[in-house]
Amino acid sequence: MGKSQLGEILFTLRAVKNQVNRLAKQINASKNVLPTFGTSKHDGTPHIEIDGEKYRYVVYDRGSIVRSWQTLDIQELLYWIFQDVTSQMGNSYELAHRNPNVDSRKLAFHHRLELLEKLNLEWKEKEQQKIKEILRSHPYSDETH
Repeated sequence: MGKSQLGEILFTLRAVKNQVNRLAKQINASKNVLPTFGTSKHDGTPHIEIDGEKYRYVVYDRGSIVRSWQTLDIQELLYWIFQDVTSQMGNSYELAHRNPNVDSRKLAFHHRLELLEKLNLEWKEKEQQKIKEILRSHPYSDETH
């Protein structure tokens, strides 16, 4: 195992996968919303790899990199993973409970935040701030002005 510049031990890919699976169980996340580890499906599914001293969160689609982030911090990596996982779960929840008179994002965002709260309060607060920024530029469509 390598050591990051911050002095933290870099987790192995297997240890990261075990931690992701443990957290996924806490929110009943199905395997189809989880990233792959070590190899990519090249279909838009997020992929985790360790590159030297860094964790990489990469999304490949049809051979091209759509998104690529890297960090030395395991907590930041886990946040990225569960930001995407809970987003997908929130969207699925909204679809199953759709109300045509309410902006679909309300229920999706609410469910996403509930799931993140079960995992890590800091992640929930971070995501809440991102949602506030989104709504500042793109308010709910069912709001009266």
